[in-house]
Amino acid sequence: MLKYVLTLLLFFTRAYAFAQSVPIGPVGPACDKTLVGVDTMLDEVKLKYKSAVNYNREALNTYGFLINDIPAYNDSVINYRMKMIESPISMDYNSYVKAYIELYSQRRRESVSKMLGASDYYFPLFEEILDKYSLPHEFKYLSVVESALNPNAQSWCGATGLWQFMYNTGLNYDLAINAMVDERKDPIRATEAMCRYITSSYNQFGDWLLAIASYNCGPGWVAYAVRKGGSNNFWDIQQYLPSETRGYVPAFLAACYVFQYAPEHNLFPAEPEINYPIERVEIEQSVSYAQLSKVLEVNVLELKKLNPSFKKDYVYKGKSETYIFLPQEAAIKFSGNKQKVYSAPDVNYAGITMASNTTPDESAILPGSLQSKKEANLASESNDIPVKGEYRKLVYTVQVGDDLNYICDRYKCDKWVIMKWNNLMSDNVLTGDEIKIYVPKESAN
Repeated sequence: MLKYVLTLLLFFTRAYAFAQSVPIGPVGPACDKTLVGVDTMLDEVKLKYKSAVNYNREALNTYGFLINDIPAYNDSVINYRMKMIESPISMDYNSYVKAYIELYSQRRRESVSKMLGASDYYFPLFEEILDKYSLPHEFKYLSVVESALNPNAQSWCGATGLWQFMYNTGLNYDLAINAMVDERKDPIRATEAMCRYITSSYNQFGDWLLAIASYNCGPGWVAYAVRKGGSNNFWDIQQYLPSETRGYVPAFLAACYVFQYAPEHNLFPAEPEINYPIERVEIEQSVSYAQLSKVLEVNVLELKKLNPSFKKDYVYKGKSETYIFLPQEAAIKFSGNKQKVYSAPDVNYAGITMASNTTPDESAILPGSLQSKKEANLASESNDIPVKGEYRKLVYTVQVGDDLNYICDRYKCDKWVIMKWNNLMSDNVLTGDEIKIYVPKESAN
């Protein structure tokens, strides 16, 4: 009798799942491979940011979850919620999508909290541009899958920026990539390029999921899969697509779900790195970060963080409109002091970036010429302090997940100066490397 009841339960469970369009069964190998890739990317987010504090959890926690609660829901609930997302994109739910929802909502919660925090800054920018191109706002979640909202993300094959454009593709979509700038890291221009790409793909295939697949593997692959499978339905032709693309579309759909239903999963934004109002200002002539910092009293590291597309500590005025992002107060100050900024001496403090609203000791200021910078920082072969003042030499051992940008942020030093101090030919550092750093004695820790 018990066996008969269990058989009936199994039958009705499978019938209900079929009616809800939720395939039952293990996730395929292709999806597993892409899961590993996304999992690794999220691990890098976790390593880069050392701690996560859900700064507005109490206000958003309307369900009364305890801080360590990890809610779990059955397939019918998640499927219903996805269908409630109002979008022209088909919000399908199946075992492939489920695998990524579990990744985001259960195993990589700290990384998702960080991305939720970063989204407060990036998503309003994206939505404004998506509106301009009449695209669904859900496309902002592609950046979650592509780069985990890291404008400096770079894949093993050279794809770069929030939207992970390859070099040639970026050039094809009018992104400047040269010795001075890489607009693949520009949150506005790269988003415009993504929108043009998606629009072109949708016009070709007439289906949003196929357009998303095309963004990952290119329109040629998708056109081949459509011909081979005889269908314009992604799920019908996915077997003819590259393995990465088979997981890419489910990862996107899962990101749509988790970000829209984050509170239901006890997920809340961690305090973002950029948590203050930002304004975009146009630059009429080339200017260095040192000039901007001196007049506007903005930390050079802050300028770098806000403007990742510029490769040097220098804003190069190209032929097209050139703009930078500034904290709102600094942007207002800039509008009334442009000529003062442009005429300010291009000084460098030998790598010791001064905090906002502080004045460096005059004896530490070095002339801004390349020759004087070179002479001031040739101390990498000795233990001498490279500038006048009370500085101490530290030796930092590179930890797992560290990169030179993190070390620069931690010790408030410019990258090129650390490279000079340590005779580094590139900014690549390996776990276990010992990096020499000079800091003011009061901050040596």
